[in-house]
Amino acid sequence: MITTLEVVDQMANYNTHFFIRKEKTDKVRNLAPLYLRISCKKKVEISLGKAVNPSKWSSKKQCLVGNTDEAKAINAFLKTVEVRFHEIHRQILDKGEPISADILKARYLGKGEAQRTVLQTFDYHLGQIMAKLGKGYGKATFKKYGYLRNHFSLYIQKTTGVDDLFLNKVDLYLIKDFQTYLMTDRQTRNKAGKIIINKGCDFNAALKYIKMFRTIINIAISFRWIAQDPFTGFKEKFQDVDQECLHEKELRQLMDKPLVVERLATIRDIFVFCCFTGCSYSDVEKLTKENIAVGIDGKRMLVFKRTKTNTECKVPLLPVSEFILEKYNSSPQCLYSERLLPVCSNQKYNAYLKEIAAICGINASLTTHVARRTFATVGYELGIPAETIILIIGHRSFRHLHLYNKPGQTKLSKDMEAFIKDWGPNYRGVLPKPAINHAS
Repeated sequence: MITTLEVVDQMANYNTHFFIRKEKTDKVRNLAPLYLRISCKKKVEISLGKAVNPSKWSSKKQCLVGNTDEAKAINAFLKTVEVRFHEIHRQILDKGEPISADILKARYLGKGEAQRTVLQTFDYHLGQIMAKLGKGYGKATFKKYGYLRNHFSLYIQKTTGVDDLFLNKVDLYLIKDFQTYLMTDRQTRNKAGKIIINKGCDFNAALKYIKMFRTIINIAISFRWIAQDPFTGFKEKFQDVDQECLHEKELRQLMDKPLVVERLATIRDIFVFCCFTGCSYSDVEKLTKENIAVGIDGKRMLVFKRTKTNTECKVPLLPVSEFILEKYNSSPQCLYSERLLPVCSNQKYNAYLKEIAAICGINASLTTHVARRTFATVGYELGIPAETIILIIGHRSFRHLHLYNKPGQTKLSKDMEAFIKDWGPNYRGVLPKPAINHAS
């Protein structure tokens, strides 16, 4: 005799089974689609939107065999799907609602309950940034998240053929695949319909985008739009790169080179001004006479808030900086814009700097940010304390200062003088005689 408890238990039970459809194998890529079969009163199937190599699929173990990154990612995804069904099953049981394979499938696919999408979450965050422009967020941040939203939209259109994606479909496999997509060259069409090649990001640039994407996911988690963090297990770290800057000799070489083309001479002056003040492009572009103050020592200084961090900077004006400001005091462009210097667009600025580097015989790839690093590096080589450099360039801590301070041969030689003094030619210590090797 079957009891009431046994009947309820039988109704509550369900089984899942992962499998591939070999008959739907893509013969070009040799990939078969992954499916899930749910058994509860009856059987229903769900396409999981993933594809694997049939030869690496274990029907018995219901997973990919091997220890490759692909196998780890796919198997982690399958585990996530399994956990998600356990959660859905528990939620339905807690509410005392009926359970069937169709209901489990519908809940997993987001039917029958409100589901947020990734692009909706992007739009929410962009709206928050727009509402707080100048109050903790800058225009550059808004643009970066806009670029990331566009990248993700194109990615899911390419990989899934849909315009948006439910948040609960984001998993570690998708995150890693999106990272690879960002680093890959790809064809797109511009507004005129012409095919163009978009160069993929380098590793660090792609990882910055992924870190920003994590912010979007964290928003969804905080509002409980998703239950699980798909970034669990994501452990990528930024690669160390050699940040370019000019050392004292190269800076003098740049300053002493005669430039007959007026536009190049102007850009060189602005770049040198940044080298002696630590200003970034966004900082120097907005400077006005209101940013000049007189310090307690009676000398003039720049006082402004950094565009990126809103941190206040106080920069004493050295003779070189004063000379450049005086040179452009009567410039028509400066008079019209009420700016201290005639700064052009960032794109033109960087393009002209490359011309200047070639003319001056400088191998470094000059950009607006190289000047900022140059200030920190030359100052460090001349013995300016790190605390002073941080105050001038507007950093809040020492955490990233090592990216700016790049000691050259001059600084290394000075630092080694302590060894030379005590252990140099005047050293009279007795060294052990080298052992004689009698081996023939």
